[in-house]
Amino acid sequence: MTSSKRLAWVDLAKGMSIILVVMMYAAYNTGTHTGSVGFLHYVIAFATPFRMPEFFLISGLFLSTVIARPWQRYADRRFVHYMYFYVLWAFIMIALKVGIFARDPIAMVADLARAIV
Repeated sequence: MTSSKRLAWVDLAKGMSIILVVMMYAAYNTGTHTGSVGFLHYVIAFATPFRMPEFFLISGLFLSTVIARPWQRYADRRFVHYMYFYVLWAFIMIALKVGIFARDPIAMVADLARAIV
């Protein structure tokens, strides 16, 4: 197996795991607000024992190829890349939360509208 060649079953299995996690959050929030249980709750209950372990097990299959890379490439692809988005999102969230809690939300939205225009 080469690093440039992707296996379809791996992408399919990991994609299904991610879809099951998204379904879990969507169904639980919808069920909480509507007070009812739909068919997604039963799908989620069925998938609960294996959805996350399956994702990590399949990811671990390719650990040897990741470890064999030079550490600079690993740091760039796995740490620096994601840290950039984390810092950017944290800055946006802190700015909005300080704006909301420092004064009323309507004034904050009005200031944001003026800044955009």
